[in-house]
Formats: sequence, structure tokens, C-alpha cells
Amino acid sequence: MLKRTIAFMFLAAAMSACGGGELGSITVGEEAPVFKLVNLRGERVSLRDFRRGTTLVNFWASWCDPCKKEVPLLNELQQSLKASGVTIVGVSVEEPRDAVDAFVRKHQIEYPVLLDSDGSISRRYGLIGLPMNVIVDREGVVSMVRAGAVDEPMIAALRAIGAGPVAAAPANRQ
Repeated sequence: MLKRTIAFMFLAAAMSACGGGELGSITVGEEAPVFKLVNLRGERVSLRDFRRGTTLVNFWASWCDPCKKEVPLLNELQQSLKASGVTIVGVSVEEPRDAVDAFVRKHQIEYPVLLDSDGSISRRYGLIGLPMNVIVDREGVVSMVRAGAVDEPMIAALRAIGAGPVAAAPANRQ
């Protein structure tokens, strides 16, 4: 037990020394942490800019294989649900703009992509792995959280939200 405690303290100190900062968390039914990040055109964009509808915030990185695999599905969801007010927003985690731009072009991402270059927003959201997906409703409240790729329950929730109001689904933190 002492070894685990020492290892945890070492890890926490290392994260702080590397600018890791404090790991936050989000809770279904509570307001999503608001953020402003830069998009690939250099414009500052806020989560509030997407409040005209429901937003799926997708945290990803170019080196993450599951992130690469879910891009076609996210593109399809963006196209099929945008008329009903659902927007997919990709948040690139701790990568330089040129790497993100190349990834977006290579994978033909059709939804807005924002740069969390220092990882501060990802930490506020309690990111523990990639990808991570968060549904935020029109009022800015977290409706669903998934650690991992978008799955069938999340797709069903997005489709239901697009069709009208839906009850908050339970969080799944794996």
C-alpha cells in the first residue's frame, strides 16, 4: 500500500511539474465548463457559440487510433443531425496547429475543430483517455459522457435530442 501511495504522489507531482494542473470533472445534469479555444483559422470560439442546439464535444488526438476510426461516424452524424440543431465539435488535445491541420485534411473532418494546445480544457473536463465524448444540451448542461469512442447509446441519444427534448442519460466513465 505504501508503494502505491508513493507512486501516486510521484505521478501527481510529475503532472504538476509538467503543467498538468488539477484534474477536474464533469457531471451529468450539471453545467458544462465553458471554454474559449482557437479554431484552425485562428479565431477564438466559445462553447457558448454552439448553444443554438445540442453539441457533441469530442476530445481527440492525431496519434489515437480509436479517434481516427470514429472520424467517419462523426462526419456522418454532423451531416445527418445538423438540420435538427446538433453540432459535433472536435477538440484536439495538446497538439500543434500544423499537426492538427494535417490530420483534419487527411481525414476530411467536416465539423469544427478547436485547439486545446496546453490541455487545460481537457483537464477541466476530467479527461482520462482518448477519445472522450460529451453531449452538452442547448442550455449548456451535460447530458451524457463517454470515455471512449461514440457508441450506440450515445448515437441514439443524439438522434433523440435532434428530434426534440430528451431526458439526461447516465454517465459512463470506464
